Amino acid sequence: MDARRSAASAAIFAVAVAALAAFPGAYAQQGISMMAEADGDRLSISGITASDRTDITIKVTAPSFNVVQLGQVSPGADGAFSYDFNTGILSEDGWYTIEVRQGQSDRYHLKTEFEVMGGVVTQVEEAQSTRPVTLAGTPEPRRDAGLVMMADGVINTKTIMITGDTDRANEDIALTITTPTGDVVDIGQITPEADGTFAETIMVGDTWKEDGIYVLVGQQNQNPIYKVTTEVEIKDGLVIPEFGVIAVVVLAAAVLAVVAVTSRSRLAIAPRA
Repeated sequence: MDARRSAASAAIFAVAVAALAAFPGAYAQQGISMMAEADGDRLSISGITASDRTDITIKVTAPSFNVVQLGQVSPGADGAFSYDFNTGILSEDGWYTIEVRQGQSDRYHLKTEFEVMGGVVTQVEEAQSTRPVTLAGTPEPRRDAGLVMMADGVINTKTIMITGDTDRANEDIALTITTPTGDVVDIGQITPEADGTFAETIMVGDTWKEDGIYVLVGQQNQNPIYKVTTEVEIKDGLVIPEFGVIAVVVLAAAVLAVVAVTSRSRLAIAPRA
């Protein structure tokens, strides 16, 4: 690849990023994009991600597979991120690999390369992306998929597990739990991972004094496909067998896979007085 191709790729990527910023529907698409550009003894890495909840790890590996640079950046509220480093420290000639990762999903994992000869960056591979690129004037229509949430529990204990998936990874999920008579007993908040999956463990509180069916409602926004309800049955302050009910809300009957992962969530239980 010659320098002209690299420059053209950088220009196309810049237009794409501008378009994504101009059209929120395109930004909502899951995935991450990135490019690298050399300027003298600096290499700049920049891009945009659909999630601003998780830090982005950037790793540069030499031709000998030694890690020569390792850093971490936080994306802005618009999903944009940037990172640069001094290429004067690179003593090996050959192709170096840049790896960008956010979370564990392949949708947020990219690699590209650049060549160093005599301590100077001579070539940079073109921009990379795992999300659809929409150019100015042709915004991609938003395809909302919805929220999936499931409650399960450890029988005869106070432990309840909540797992699910959403296509709005950048929006927290508000959780409300009500008693069999309709009183709010607990409220909380769950933050999805970068790939939209979430998992949280909650405990049956001392205020859960009624026996019967407790209703768990998860909601991200006012769109009805982002509000789901599931139930858990409690007796004598403990989870009883065979209560689990999967609550699924999807658009056009699409089924989203539920992946149980450890979540970087901020569930704050606030017992009702």
